[in-house]
Amino acid sequence: MWSVTTSDCAVFIATMLGRVTLPQLLFASVLGIAGGMYIYQPIFEQYSRNQKELKEKMKLAQESEEKRN
Repeated sequence: MWSVTTSDCAVFIATMLGRVTLPQLLFASVLGIAGGMYIYQPIFEQYSRNQKELKEKMKLAQESEEKRN
């Protein structure tokens, strides 16, 4: 599987700058951002689930504390 980093793209663009048009550059940028979002989406979803679970646990803890008092 190919792995392209931002620095690889920067080096490529720097060497091809005279040959790359602005629309091509914009397309490559959008494609890179979309690819990064696709790759890291599971991490973002897991973080969101963990935050929801934490909020629920805190709410239950507060309710049980109120019942004790």
